Amino acid sequence: MATPFLDSVEFKIWIEGFDMLAKNPPAGAKGVSVALTGDVTYVNVPAGRDNYGVFYVHPNTLARYSDDKGYEQFERKYDVHVEAYVGGALMDEINKNKEQDALGWFKPLTVIPNLVYRQDQTPLP
Repeated sequence: MATPFLDSVEFKIWIEGFDMLAKNPPAGAKGVSVALTGDVTYVNVPAGRDNYGVFYVHPNTLARYSDDKGYEQFERKYDVHVEAYVGGALMDEINKNKEQDALGWFKPLTVIPNLVYRQDQTPLP
């Protein structure tokens, strides 16, 4: 019996960060909360719940959009939100830090696009 295939699966990602070099921080703030964003689409994907997307963020980007404690903060402090879509419909979503508001913590952040890469846009195999 053949495994059914999906025409495509799209993954969208929001990575929480902090821009200490922002030119427009709120009064009294050290910087601006940001979301590094990206997406990847795979075609002819076997149906099932074991599908995943691969994203890459350069370490210098993590250092640039971290607070004064450095890029190690991304593991401890900042959240990551990922959504999976099939045929344009949201199928699943996950937040790295479950204790944070899972219903849109990333939506009010200043979006910084084009700094989260697909695997084929990196020097990695």
